[in-house]
Amino acid sequence: MNSIEATEKGYIEISSQKKEDKIYIKIKDTGCGISEEDKNKIFELYFTTRPEGSGIGLCIAQKIIEQHQ
Repeated sequence: MNSIEATEKGYIEISSQKKEDKIYIKIKDTGCGISEEDKNKIFELYFTTRPEGSGIGLCIAQKIIEQHQ
């Protein structure tokens, strides 16, 4: 959802590749990007730059990815 909202009229590209016993997932979009100031905070629980955001999505996504190594 984050990339869809930030991309507006651009595109989102998702690709995957298997190498040996691992799968790599790459997500690329033409959105406006993340400010340098916010890059260190985006995975903090409840951090958001949007008034309607809860700030839990990226934190949860990071935890799921970490648990799957």
